[in-house]
Amino acid sequence: MSEKEVLRIEELNVFYGAIHALKGISLTVNEGEIVTLIGANGAGKSTTLNTICGLVKPKSGKIIFEGKDITGKTAHDIVKMGISQVPEGRRVFANMSVLENLELGAYLLKDKAEFKRRLIRVFERFPRLAERKGQLAGSLSGGEQQMLAMGRALMSAPRLMLLDEPSMGLAPLLVKEIFAIIKELNEQGTTILLVEQNAHMALSIAHKGYVLETGKIVLSGPARQLAENPQVKEAYLGGVKGGQRRHILSLMVPILAMKQRRFICMNMPLFHFLIFYAFIINHYFIYVRKWHFSSYKAIWL
Repeated sequence: MSEKEVLRIEELNVFYGAIHALKGISLTVNEGEIVTLIGANGAGKSTTLNTICGLVKPKSGKIIFEGKDITGKTAHDIVKMGISQVPEGRRVFANMSVLENLELGAYLLKDKAEFKRRLIRVFERFPRLAERKGQLAGSLSGGEQQMLAMGRALMSAPRLMLLDEPSMGLAPLLVKEIFAIIKELNEQGTTILLVEQNAHMALSIAHKGYVLETGKIVLSGPARQLAENPQVKEAYLGGVKGGQRRHILSLMVPILAMKQRRFICMNMPLFHFLIFYAFIINHYFIYVRKWHFSSYKAIWL
């Protein structure tokens, strides 16, 4: 594996309105590596990828790609430079065919012969996409849509691929298949920055990892060492007491900010947010009832 640095982030700070989403994070990705960024919902993982891709503008800090400062560049310029993202939730164009989605991944490419070569490589990598190339993307299964999102990113021949929660919403067998594909892509020369909540799977294929909590990197190192770290085990690999406390605390960070007259739910699906809100309200009222009962009991006795 090469020690050539592909990506370097230096003291990156990102805000959503008054919310400080990323608090001076720094990380590096070397050529040929899988580097994983793990953490709870709302920790800032997706924000990191979106900032690298130019979808979110940082307040301060630097993003260096292959020796060039790309901080603040537009998303399409960053794609031209060789970075592609597979977004959280797959984000395929549901009313377009599989083939049309893949064509969009190579929209910058003018060479028809090269386009055909890339398309053949994607179909060889994902045979199911070849079988369903005329089918609407919205009719695919979750696993097939994830394959399509990855294939679309590969059509731009990226030198750095950013993967955002590739296991989200997939059955366990499909998760294993997707992670096997990610490992194979890396072995074929694709450098990968992987954001994933499934810390066990992410650390099992990564070379290096970073742990992000409430916008700060709190741990980093070789993936194997992180997998054996007691703090990581407790919080992300099946621990109970400390892990639950940190997960709940990270969820309790304010996640709504007003920006351009819209509420932005930072890196948390609405369904998860509503469940958490109901949990807090329910426990609040249980506590209030107990407190009032004990107060009245003390008065009358």
